[in-house]
Amino acid sequence: MADILSRTSPRDACRLSVVSTIFRSVADSDSVWERFLPSDIQSILSTSVSSSLSNFSSKKELFLHLSDNPVLINNGTRTFGLEKCSGKKCYMVGAKELPRVPEPRPSRVVAIVISTSGWHEVRGKMETRLLSPNTTYVAYLVFNFTEPAYVYSHVKASIKLASGGRPEQGEVKKINLMVP
Repeated sequence: MADILSRTSPRDACRLSVVSTIFRSVADSDSVWERFLPSDIQSILSTSVSSSLSNFSSKKELFLHLSDNPVLINNGTRTFGLEKCSGKKCYMVGAKELPRVPEPRPSRVVAIVISTSGWHEVRGKMETRLLSPNTTYVAYLVFNFTEPAYVYSHVKASIKLASGGRPEQGEVKKINLMVP
């Protein structure tokens, strides 16, 4: 029964755990939740700056913690978590890890230029070994406004995603950044 439950989803395992005490026992077992965790979870967590990740009594407890509380990894430059319904990996790359476009002047001047010209370039890379095969990925740009939000009510932007280190082969998408 554990093998069957481990081929469902984390959400289904939680739902089935309320059917009976036998289902709960199986649905809460490490053999089920180990299949929901990424196969490289130990390698990922070994780069965590948190020492409390070894304190979990079960794989289910670890899964639920990572889906509610992403952890800092790679010397605090990224966070790693799990998507609660599917168990898919979620990474957030911090601005400190992104390579900076060469600045001809000190950053305060560049900030003024960006706010008046509206141009800014962000580049980021992710090692493909960290990704899962046959998976659709989503990229989010998380940012704060330094000006009042109404100044940027609709910002036009372009995003280019490229793989294999060949930016010239990337596909450009036009988007609008909207203030919530």
